[in-house]
Amino acid sequence: MNEVKLGILTPHSAPGPEVELPSLSHGRVRTVVVRAGSPTELGASTEPAALAEAARTFRSSQVDAVAHASTTTG
Repeated sequence: MNEVKLGILTPHSAPGPEVELPSLSHGRVRTVVVRAGSPTELGASTEPAALAEAARTFRSSQVDAVAHASTTTG
């Protein structure tokens, strides 16, 4: 199976999806994480403008998909 490179937008500073997703996929998912906003600004971090700005950082990473990872704002 091919490896998938996943861009993750998250407001949290603690490691989470960048550790969990590769482990759950037995190494088939590689992650690139962008910390968008901060936990104190959770609502603002999910606004389209904030997500678009954060997602622009993936342009040079050539990711296969982008996900927003936050159990609080999910």
